[in-house]
Amino acid sequence: GFPAERDDGVWLVIENVGLITLGDDEINWLCDEAITPLVGFNDLAPVDETGEVWLAATRQGVFRTVNEGCAFQVVEGELTRHVTHFLRPHPSRFGEVLVATQTLSAEAANNVFVSEDGGQTWVPSNIETTGRIRTLIRAQADPEFVYAVYSEGAARSEDGGHSFQPIDLNQTLMEPVDGT
Repeated sequence: GFPAERDDGVWLVIENVGLITLGDDEINWLCDEAITPLVGFNDLAPVDETGEVWLAATRQGVFRTVNEGCAFQVVEGELTRHVTHFLRPHPSRFGEVLVATQTLSAEAANNVFVSEDGGQTWVPSNIETTGRIRTLIRAQADPEFVYAVYSEGAARSEDGGHSFQPIDLNQTLMEPVDGT
């Protein structure tokens, strides 16, 4: 179920219907009007130890709730100009989360943004691409390693997504696999 800390079934947030849970044989409506209609969910993740604080990546920026999804508020700032996608919470540092943007606009460069306070504030990394960020992966073996694939290439972070170094895909593809 979602969030993982709760074992009372699958949780769903439906934009203009509200928050519902799906139990074994029943549907429970927990609260109505959880988030403004038409925001367009792309990703949703709990970001604290208790499962009360969630973030939603949407077509209209990042939204945050502090009451288990019953009332979402837009996170003011630079992210309100972006389509946001790929929420990636840190698996052991509660409150630390990454989000990538996918806006198709000449006025707003896309980037990976980092929050260390549960989504209240965000700091951009150094990707700054005019193309969309298509994939954002946090390595399972070491969450400090983050990989981003975007329209102009790919990049790797060794500091949890705060800064990225370009990956030379041509050189990587040309290197022999067996070391010869």
